[in-house]
Amino acid sequence: MPCLVNKKHNNLTNVSLDLLVKRLFHRALPHGFSHRQLHVIQTTNNPFMAFQQKLHAPSLDAPKNSAVPLASYRLAVKDLFHIAGIPTAAGNPDWLASHDIPSETASVVTTLLENGARFVGKTITDELAYSLNGQNKHYGMPLNPVTPDRIPGGSSSGSAVAVSMQLADIGLGTDT
Repeated sequence: MPCLVNKKHNNLTNVSLDLLVKRLFHRALPHGFSHRQLHVIQTTNNPFMAFQQKLHAPSLDAPKNSAVPLASYRLAVKDLFHIAGIPTAAGNPDWLASHDIPSETASVVTTLLENGARFVGKTITDELAYSLNGQNKHYGMPLNPVTPDRIPGGSSSGSAVAVSMQLADIGLGTDT
């Protein structure tokens, strides 16, 4: 369900769905939908997952060669991609608890790292990447740094927010 950030307190508030639609899309809801209420989700100023991330793992070290194309670029990775030695939660604590820590790294992450990108962390995703709003009731919703009164976007919002906040140069996400 959609949500809305309260400007004054920088958190979410219950507001009618038609108000959200009017504020986000500048048009009214179709007849019959105005009775629905928004779901309240806690916001966070940190787009990264809270679990400890092994930033010193040898497989995550960028090559020392400054001639590689992505030398010195910081990489934020959506919490759907496996990275050896770092848990993948897919935005869901039950998924995290029921799956082993990956022993291999996703090929796209490996390619970025081999080309000089420096891993800075896994980012928050919607629960099982199933939303257009950037909400996660378990880990929080990354606060939109450009317009804090608006939602940050879809399931890759953690990666987008990390780049927008200049915490990363590359935000790896998905189109789910």
